[in-house]
Amino acid sequence: MTQNKIQPFTGGGVVLSNLFTHFPTENLFFLHRDKDYGLPEKYTEYYMHGGMLKVNMGLACKLLWQLLKKNQYLRLEGGLPGLIKLLIQSSCFRLPSRLDKKIKSFKPDVIYAWAGDALWARSIKIFAERYHIPYVIHFMDNQIGIEPDTVLEQVLYPEFKRCLGQSVERADMILTISDSMGKAYSELWQKNYRVFRGMIDITEWPLPKHKNSNKEFTLAFTGSIESGQLKGLRDVAEAVDYLSDHDISIRLVLYLTAEYEKLVREHFHDFRSIEYKPHPKFSELQAVLAEADLLVLAYGFDQATINYYRHSFATKIVPYMLSGTSILVYGPACIEPIDYVQRGGWASIVNDHGVDHLVSAILALQGDIDKRRQLAKRAYQAACEEHDLLTNASEFSELMTHIVQKSKHTSLNYSPRKNEI
Repeated sequence: MTQNKIQPFTGGGVVLSNLFTHFPTENLFFLHRDKDYGLPEKYTEYYMHGGMLKVNMGLACKLLWQLLKKNQYLRLEGGLPGLIKLLIQSSCFRLPSRLDKKIKSFKPDVIYAWAGDALWARSIKIFAERYHIPYVIHFMDNQIGIEPDTVLEQVLYPEFKRCLGQSVERADMILTISDSMGKAYSELWQKNYRVFRGMIDITEWPLPKHKNSNKEFTLAFTGSIESGQLKGLRDVAEAVDYLSDHDISIRLVLYLTAEYEKLVREHFHDFRSIEYKPHPKFSELQAVLAEADLLVLAYGFDQATINYYRHSFATKIVPYMLSGTSILVYGPACIEPIDYVQRGGWASIVNDHGVDHLVSAILALQGDIDKRRQLAKRAYQAACEEHDLLTNASEFSELMTHIVQKSKHTSLNYSPRKNEI
C-alpha cells in the first residue's frame, strides 16, 4: 500500500522497484495512487481513487470547526481545495466488493505500506485487521516533529499523529531511511526498526578511471531542490562567483528538470557563473557526474531546514558516491545527510555557515587532485558496502519472510543487522 507504484521514473517508484527486486511478480499485489506511466503490467495492481473514500463526517465537521475557529471571521483557509483536503484526511479507503474478492483470492501474507498522511495511516490498520495479516510501515520522509506551516496543516496534524500512532502500535516493525530516524521513531513508539534507503546495482556502475582536472574547474549539482537545499546552493553559487571574480576559472553546472530549473532561475538570476543543463537519464547519470571535478550537496542553516532534514536521506547521495568524482558537502552537522557523510569520512565537509568557508574549501580541493581522487575512491567503496541493490533487496526479502513466519509462530533462522534493536 503505497502512494507510488513500481516504476523507474520517480524516487518513490524507484525505491519500490529496488526493494522488490527479488520478489516474483506474481507474488505482488499493489494498491497505489500513482499515475499511469504506460508500463506493461507485471504484477496485480489497483489504483486507489477518490470514489473509494469513506468519509467520517463527524470527524470532518470537528476538524472544520477547529479550522474555522482558528481563522478570523470564521473563514475557510484554502477555499474549496482546503475543504477537499480536510474531507480526505477524515476518510479511510473502502474497497469495492470486486477488489475485496481479488485480495482474498490473492491471499496476502504481509502488507508493506507507506503512511504519509492520516488517510493512509488509518487505512493500513483497517486492511491489516480485515485480512488478518502482519504489516510494516516504511517512512520515506520525516513525518514527526516538523511544525505545520499553515493553519489547515495545524488542524490536521494532531489527527495524523493519532492515526499514525495507532497504526505503528499494531505494526510488526517500522522501516526508515536513516539511522537517526530509526532511533528517534523507535524511542517514540518502542518499535524495532530497520534502515532501507537509496540503492543502486553496483555492477552497472564500475569505478571510472582517474581523470585530470577540467580546464575550467567544474562543480556540479543534480536532483531535486527543495527550499532548504536552495538556501545552501545559493551560498555555493555566491562562492563560485567570488572565485570567478578573482581570476579563478570555475563554473557551477546545475542538472535539473524543467520544473526545478524554473524555480532556481527565479532565485539565482543574479549569479553569473551558473550553467543549466537538463537532468540526465539514469542510464547516463554516472557518466555525467564523472565529467565534473566536484559534486555539491548543500543545505541551509535555518531552523526550518534543520527540522525538515534532521532524519532525511538525500537519494542523490548514492549516485554521487558511485560517480568517481569527489564530493563537497555544505550544511549543519545536526542533519542526517551531513552526519551520514561525517560518519563515513568520504567527502569534504563545510559545517560552518558562510561563503568564506566555502571559498576556502573549494580552493583547497581545486589545488589537490590527489585528495579529490582519494575521497572519490573512499566514497565509491562505502557505497558498495552500504548501498548495493542486490544485497539490500535480498535483506529486505529475508526480513519480510521473517515477519510472515513469525506471525505464523514458526521458527526461521534470521540474524538481525546491527541497526535492528
